[in-house]
Amino acid sequence: MTHRSIPSKPGLAAGLRWAWMLLLLVMAMPALQAQDDTTAATADTAATEAVEEEAPEVEMLKSRMALTANQLPDGTIELEALLRAKGESGWLKIPDQDVVFIRMSPDMEETELAKAKTGANGIAIFQVKPDQAVTGPDGTVTFVARYDGNDQMTGSETEAMLQRARLEVEAVQADSVYTLNCKAVADSPDGPMPIAAAPVAIYVKRMFSELKVAEGETDEEGFVSLEFPVGLNGDQDGNLQIRAIVEETESYGNLVSRMTKPWGNPVSYEVSELPRTLWSPNPPAWMVIAFFVLMIAVWAHYGVIMYKMYRIKSDPGDAA
Repeated sequence: MTHRSIPSKPGLAAGLRWAWMLLLLVMAMPALQAQDDTTAATADTAATEAVEEEAPEVEMLKSRMALTANQLPDGTIELEALLRAKGESGWLKIPDQDVVFIRMSPDMEETELAKAKTGANGIAIFQVKPDQAVTGPDGTVTFVARYDGNDQMTGSETEAMLQRARLEVEAVQADSVYTLNCKAVADSPDGPMPIAAAPVAIYVKRMFSELKVAEGETDEEGFVSLEFPVGLNGDQDGNLQIRAIVEETESYGNLVSRMTKPWGNPVSYEVSELPRTLWSPNPPAWMVIAFFVLMIAVWAHYGVIMYKMYRIKSDPGDAA
């Protein structure tokens, strides 16, 4: 019995192989896509970390506040807040920044009084009226100066607690002797109380600063009499701007009294031509004439010398 073999169809087998490979590829695509997403995320994370490492954090400047209180005779309190920041060369005064002035109540409640900008000297000034300076049961009043900071500087604040006091000054003129009678007085539940052993200084305003002209210390009655010097130059009317002060006391701050008195020598501000003198820009005529005569004589001698040197170089025989 003879067997016959059936030949296989090569086209069908090849098609099955290609279909199987296509199916495997389709099944592997989600895994490949997930792997690509993981790789991309890892790369983005590494790039972000590299950028963060390359961009260091900007260091904030540290600010500092200082508050000075000047108590005036009429009950006004002048607050001066100084704003500074720590730089490479030390503490720098910061201008054009907002400073908030606050009054603290005895139960620590804040009352905003005003907001002021610092000037070129880094100082913001605010005057507290007598009715705004409400004292507590202990007779003190507390003020706060606060700076909120910005993108480059940190915020800061400071406070000053004061007992109400004042420096009363009476100006006395007897003939050609000028005297300032000063009395330092503090408020208390029992009435005005003299401030003993308080150093009082007298200053006169000059063009760029203040000149101390007298100083003394109060007695047990809070009184001191200081003689004002004679012969200081004032303005065109002889006026002097005088300031009496008890400086930087722990309980009262600064006790300040200001006044203007015609106790100086009048100084004229009129611009006039100076006389022709040796020390003026216009020297005397005889000096100008003598200068030009001497200069002409000197240059004439230089001319003669140069002419002789030329003659010697060109014809030694003629020069001899």
